[in-house]
Amino acid sequence: MNVLDNLYQWVDSGMGYSYSSHGMGAAGDRGPVYAEREFAKTTNGMLMDTSFSVAEAAPMAPQDAPQAAADMGSVQVRSEFKDTALFRMVTLDENGTGTFSFKLPDNVTSWYVTLAGISPDLYGGTGEANLKVTLPFFINDSLNTTYLTGDTPFIGVSSYGNDLKEGETITWQITSPQKPGLVHTATGKAFERTNIPLWPLEEGVYDIEIRAISESGMSDGIKRTIYVTDTYHEIEKAVTETLKPNMILQGGKDGLTTLLFTDEGRGRLVPPLYHLMYSGGSRLDQKYTAWQAQLLLDEIAKDANRYFDAASVDLTQYQKPDGGYGILPYSESDVELSAQLAVLLKDESGAAMLKQYFYSLIFAEPGRVNAPALFGLAVMGEPVLVDLNNALKVSNLTTRDNIYLALAFDTLGETAVAQKIYDEKLVSLLENMKPYIRVKESTDTDTILRDTALAAVLAARLDTKD
Repeated sequence: MNVLDNLYQWVDSGMGYSYSSHGMGAAGDRGPVYAEREFAKTTNGMLMDTSFSVAEAAPMAPQDAPQAAADMGSVQVRSEFKDTALFRMVTLDENGTGTFSFKLPDNVTSWYVTLAGISPDLYGGTGEANLKVTLPFFINDSLNTTYLTGDTPFIGVSSYGNDLKEGETITWQITSPQKPGLVHTATGKAFERTNIPLWPLEEGVYDIEIRAISESGMSDGIKRTIYVTDTYHEIEKAVTETLKPNMILQGGKDGLTTLLFTDEGRGRLVPPLYHLMYSGGSRLDQKYTAWQAQLLLDEIAKDANRYFDAASVDLTQYQKPDGGYGILPYSESDVELSAQLAVLLKDESGAAMLKQYFYSLIFAEPGRVNAPALFGLAVMGEPVLVDLNNALKVSNLTTRDNIYLALAFDTLGETAVAQKIYDEKLVSLLENMKPYIRVKESTDTDTILRDTALAAVLAARLDTKD
């Protein structure tokens, strides 16, 4: 079964093309090989005549069953499986005839053939036909293409064919060139499914060769490729390197690698900005920072071929009637979230409402220090220096209050005061967790993480050794 001839014939001389694509049949669902001749409908004065002739391979001589079981190595293994067998242009001769041939892939299926042609004087025609390809004995399998490390999958195999008899015994063999010496065998019945186990898989790419010999001596084999990975999860990674003469850049193991060339200063911002942009999520801090990161990336290293764009944020969904922002559309106002995002939100349309929100919190409880609100007002350029100095006189401030007050003083240009708060209130709470440092005043993990994150921002502003 290795030759397919296509013959075009029309009234006017011209040129034509044809392509043959894989039909709907399964890999093992095929009828007998045959030759046929069909005439397409006349279209715009052109008649298309299509004929196929298929040359069959010589049938294999039957073997006795014991000899067949011992001769798996001689079984021919089919490995070339395609969805599209051919796409080709053909120029017809002066008689309006063209012929070409090609080798069919190893698929056992029904091919759907379509043909179209056009002449120099713009006469056209189309045609279609089916070409069934089968074997007297063939096997089918059920096997995934990807697995995880440690999986021990089973291969479901079954046998079919016009020359196969009901109840005939089938001998199966599974091997892999990447696992020399490993041979799994099984026996089953014709037209029935047999499950054969593989080995505990390790990371890598494996060719799985499945061979079968029937009781009457017929044989077939197919090769599948499986991919084993440690995880299905993938991340996009951005790295920064200093450009040097004759350096060799390392790309990813697979997929596309995008190279961005920027100056050393701005280039250092690219990886964290990409990380922020791809983080995503439904929370306001996630969506808004992703959007802002994309805007900064467009300024620093615009990538026209970037396959992902962060969605713009409708802030009105997150701003509450009191002017504060909630972390989710259905959440209540959160003063710390509002204060931390104020540096970005101060230029948005809801800035006036946000400012009134901070003031309302301060005026609502005159005797209580609302450090996050004071910091938010400082960020928005409000004159709160007197309020900050009064807040410093309160003796029972929390560690987080002190951090917010220090950030507020630094925002207003009072860096010396911010440094004093850091040295007197925070340094004694720092715990060295090499190579990191954390603020530990509590045993609660969430409190430690939140205090440490805020302290890191303050330390970066003050340019401390910590």
